[in-house]
Amino acid sequence: MYKKIGLFVLVFVGTLFNGWTQGNKAVKPEFLSKNHEQFNGFIERKSLDSAYRYLNIYSGSSIEYFLCWKSLSYAYWKKSELGNSSSIAFWLEGKTKQFKNPNELYPQIHHLIGNIYFKQNILDSAIVNYKRTVSYREKYIHIHDTMLLDTYQNISQVYSFSSDSANAFKYLEKAKDIVYLQSNNLSQIASIQGRYADSYSRLGYYELAEKYYEEAINLLNPNKLDHANGLYQLYMQKGRLSYYLGKFSESIDLFSKALVYFKQTKGSPFDFANLIEQLADA
Repeated sequence: MYKKIGLFVLVFVGTLFNGWTQGNKAVKPEFLSKNHEQFNGFIERKSLDSAYRYLNIYSGSSIEYFLCWKSLSYAYWKKSELGNSSSIAFWLEGKTKQFKNPNELYPQIHHLIGNIYFKQNILDSAIVNYKRTVSYREKYIHIHDTMLLDTYQNISQVYSFSSDSANAFKYLEKAKDIVYLQSNNLSQIASIQGRYADSYSRLGYYELAEKYYEEAINLLNPNKLDHANGLYQLYMQKGRLSYYLGKFSESIDLFSKALVYFKQTKGSPFDFANLIEQLADA
């Protein structure tokens, strides 16, 4: 795995600096604030390879420039294109030392690298990187920094997969503390409830898991587009549990509902294929 990531990094960095290495014929212009709009347009349209080529036209030393690369890496991760995502993320990891603390590049990159390892089921490395994000934000920003919410939830899930229930619930409680300090937070409360359900399910407390899934689903409005992804995730997870418990008719109904909300989220082909497979198996 490390050799593969190393290859991606070499290809990426080689491409990135190609403009300087061909006899010094090309001098790249500096990436400026006005370039953000064009870049963001590529990301919104999910034209990620175009976004890559666009960023590669420019040079940059500002943290905003490298955060654009982080956004591209994250977008590749969401599409499950882990080769592209990891090559950018590991290149960016080396750039974090250029900036004084506190800054946003360090914690965001280590959160993303944690995601990449988590998606590959390399749990120890995921925990290491999530903890780097947690330590950084708690030290330089605030223990209740809202940006920690996703990190707390993700590290809780990693511990849950590792059957470490004490740490799983410890980080869920930290996430819940942040959520209840916010307003307009139904999506986040539902997400926390869903994570509790996931953890209870893995521990074998199936009735509790079903209860938390149902509570989370009931918090969300099926007519609100920004609740669609949460409903998709919750119906998927509850559907898997119902299937595992032998409630096949219920699982078909839940996976069908997940499909309805998935279509509203414009999710990745990988996730769509996974959902169809789950529905077919049920």
